[in-house]
Amino acid sequence: MGNRKPDASGTGIATEANRMRKLIAPNLLLVLLVTYALCGSEEKATPLQIVVTEATLTPKGVLRCQWRIRNVGKEVVHVYATFLHGSAEDMLDLAPGRTALVRTTWLREIKSYPAYYFPQPEFLDVAPGAEITGSFERRSQAKQRIDQLETLRFVVGYGADVERLKSNIQQSLAKGTEFQVNAVVRWQSLAYSDRVAVVRRADTPTTH
Repeated sequence: MGNRKPDASGTGIATEANRMRKLIAPNLLLVLLVTYALCGSEEKATPLQIVVTEATLTPKGVLRCQWRIRNVGKEVVHVYATFLHGSAEDMLDLAPGRTALVRTTWLREIKSYPAYYFPQPEFLDVAPGAEITGSFERRSQAKQRIDQLETLRFVVGYGADVERLKSNIQQSLAKGTEFQVNAVVRWQSLAYSDRVAVVRRADTPTTH
């Protein structure tokens, strides 16, 4: 039997399969990240117990939350608190399924130069067995369909060695080559609340 020539059609199929894998892989990773954040499946153990005690949405698209954070661990936990109280822009992520992820920190580093203005980092120290409470609000952006929102989750960043973080932040600011929050993202662990229902209410003044 003579030598067989390469099967051109088989080579073409293999090349197309490799191309499709390269296209699908990044999209699949994005789907997994969103599912991880909003569904909370298989999240690692955390010393923080986070509860949203009330979540309301006004007709003007203002989302207000009352929260409670308890340290159920054995060591002091430092919670990144710069956006844990009051109002904040661009800290509300909406996803298919009418669920929102309300952020008080960034989930990943931002590839950008330092912002013209960025608030100083604030931290709340939560001792073992201690509990802190508070409230915040988020306003929807122009392209966000917050009127269809039904449920939400709430995420905070926390860590142990806050002094080292402050030093890293100062070094980052001195270099002036990256977004100010990236040092926090590298330092923090994330803790999520369970999903809660959003109640629609009339516009009322914000309570603190």
